[in-house]
Amino acid sequence: MAIADASGLPLAIWAGPANTHECKLVEKTIDSRFVKGKPENLIGDMAYDSDPLDKKLKKRKIKLSTGLIILNLFFSCANFYE
Repeated sequence: MAIADASGLPLAIWAGPANTHECKLVEKTIDSRFVKGKPENLIGDMAYDSDPLDKKLKKRKIKLSTGLIILNLFFSCANFYE
């Protein structure tokens, strides 16, 4: 798993077992970052839409945006350009 900033620069990489759900790798990936600061916001697909993960990230003061929020943002931007 990898975490990158908005311009695609890698911030963290973690290799875990292939049979582990990605939700369970997020915290280890954040902990393995090779930059000083931690991300304030993360964007993930619907696979990351997990209440336990939300709670864990909230304790770290990291906001996670997933699923429908991303689709709504995409469509609102697409409508802007019509």
